[in-house]
Amino acid sequence: GHCIAKGCDVKGMMKELYGRADGLCKGKGGSMHVADMDVGMLGANGIVGGGPPLATGAALAAKKDNVGDIAVSYLGDSACEEGAVQESFNLASIMKLPIIFVVENNLFASHMHIDLRQPHNSTARFAEAHGIPFKVIDGNNLTDIYEASQEAVKYCRENKGPYFIEAMTYRWRGHVGPREDTDVGVKRKDDLNTW
Repeated sequence: GHCIAKGCDVKGMMKELYGRADGLCKGKGGSMHVADMDVGMLGANGIVGGGPPLATGAALAAKKDNVGDIAVSYLGDSACEEGAVQESFNLASIMKLPIIFVVENNLFASHMHIDLRQPHNSTARFAEAHGIPFKVIDGNNLTDIYEASQEAVKYCRENKGPYFIEAMTYRWRGHVGPREDTDVGVKRKDDLNTW
C-alpha cells in the first residue's frame, strides 16, 4: 500500500513480488525489499525498526540539499521499542530534520499485545520524550489521516523539524496468515468484535 501511495509502478511491483527480472528491483527485492528510486521509494525492509534510521538519513540529505523534500517513515508500535528507532527520533529532533514518523499502532508486535510489552498502549509518549510534536488519530478514518498528514507536511515544510503521527488501528488479520481469530497463540476474537 505504501508503495502504491508513493507512486510506484504497480505492474513493476507485482512483477517484483513474483521474483521476475523485469520487477522494480529485477526480482531481487521480493515482497520484503521493494524499492523504486524513480519515485523516491527508498525501500521497504523486513527488519523491525529498520525503516526509521534509513528515512532519518534521507531527511538529513533532504535538509542538506535544501530542496524542500520530506522523508516519511512508516513503522509499527513494536518498532518503537527498538533502540535505533529511538536514536532516529532523537537525531531528527536535535537536527530539526524534515521527517514524518507514522506509527501504525495495531496494538500487537508480531505475537504479543502491547499491554504485555509496554506500560501504556500509546506510542506518542516517545515523540513527547524527544520533543517532537505529535497527533494521535483514528487510523481507520481516512479524513483524520488526510488532515493529520497535511498538518505534518506543513510543519516540516516550514523547517520546524520532525512530526509524529500515531494512527491507532487494530490487526485485522493474523501476522503471518489469513485467519482472524487467532495468530500463533494470540487470541483476538473478543477484541475483533469490539473493533
